[in-house]
Amino acid sequence: MQSDLTRTPPAWLQKIFSVLNLRTEDGHRTLLMFIFYTLMSIGIMWLEVSSAALFLEEYGADKLPLIYLFSAVVGVSLGSIYSWLQQLLPLRQVIVLIALLMTLPIFLFRIGLGVAVWAPPTIFAMRLWMESITNLNELNLAVLANQLFNIREIKRTFPLISSGNLVADILSGFTLFIL
Repeated sequence: MQSDLTRTPPAWLQKIFSVLNLRTEDGHRTLLMFIFYTLMSIGIMWLEVSSAALFLEEYGADKLPLIYLFSAVVGVSLGSIYSWLQQLLPLRQVIVLIALLMTLPIFLFRIGLGVAVWAPPTIFAMRLWMESITNLNELNLAVLANQLFNIREIKRTFPLISSGNLVADILSGFTLFIL
């Protein structure tokens, strides 16, 4: 009995792989990375639209430069934490931990928005966090792709994986009304 990795895929799947310039052994990893990146990007885009609307309503457009100044500081800090975590934990654990930490504050934001006194600082923090997690998501994607694929595979697969952002744009746009 052949294992799943040595089994030849059906002809229709081989044609899809051929059109996408993928090897059979790259297909599964590429699909999982595409799904992961697409789902993370959908969540980030939902947060971006929501936080931008709340921020503009609460602070107005004249306070937007503050967000970009603070996001640079937070981005450098988070990049340093990412590097520090790689020294403490195996890289695979760091990737999962960062993905979890990116989503954890969302629950705190929900609580903060429910309390009138905490709402303005929570809105500011949401917008700041959104700017930061965009960078963390890109960093996580690049590190993860580098771990899963060699340079030749990345040349073929990364354009497909990164197109998950385009799919996320479409899906988040159509599903935004649910929020």
